[in-house]
Amino acid sequence: MKVVVGYSLYGDVNEYIKGILKNSKKLENLKWTSAVAISKDSLNDSIKNILLEHNIEIFPYTPSISLHGGMIERFFLFKYFKNIDVLFVRDGDSEISTKEIFLMQNFIDDKKSFLHTIRGHPEHDMPLMGGLIGYKKFVFNYLKKSNVKKYFFNGAKKAVYSTDQKLLILIYLKFINNTLIHTVSKKLFFEKVEKIKFHPFNYPGMYMHKKIDSFSINSSTFLKLRNVHKVSLYFHIIKTFLIMKYIDFLNFIEDTNN
Repeated sequence: MKVVVGYSLYGDVNEYIKGILKNSKKLENLKWTSAVAISKDSLNDSIKNILLEHNIEIFPYTPSISLHGGMIERFFLFKYFKNIDVLFVRDGDSEISTKEIFLMQNFIDDKKSFLHTIRGHPEHDMPLMGGLIGYKKFVFNYLKKSNVKKYFFNGAKKAVYSTDQKLLILIYLKFINNTLIHTVSKKLFFEKVEKIKFHPFNYPGMYMHKKIDSFSINSSTFLKLRNVHKVSLYFHIIKTFLIMKYIDFLNFIEDTNN
């Protein structure tokens, strides 16, 4: 089985390379492939040599107008691999823990799940966390459809920090019945979830340089903001659901004509 763990590199990449190298070393025994979509503006001989020395596959891309457009590239790394079965998307500044690998393997072994996410912290309150997801061939095939790519990439040139949620909420809604969700928090909507224990100083998605968990200190402030966030999230999900139905209609027309 071909399993790829993918990252994006753009802008100042030095901080992120360290994490990618560390994660790649940890995954060697599993025979999983580490891959990086890297902006051509950030790629030089020194960075290229470091990545290749650690058996990390490199896929340069032409950057868009927005710097943050680079984060989007990692979600489409599957297109570079002929026989890929699973793509996990991760952040370069987060260390993949042993517990996280165990959860990733659960997803690989689960034949009924096409999409995976880990909400390893109480503040991980989006349906899919951009640096903690994985998906299989059914999702690859959906993302390859021209109407899906058009919907997403039309706005990618003006990408901001949270632009990836435009895509992630779409695939979450599309595959919600076949999504494996590991979470420390309560479920959203009518999800089926598998609860996991919260480890304040070693949770999935934790920044490598973070020593103290801010939620433990500022939880009361966060909880006051949670309801405001939920209203906004519900609005975006309803809007994306209608868009998804429209895209499904366009895909049906396209498939019929072909």
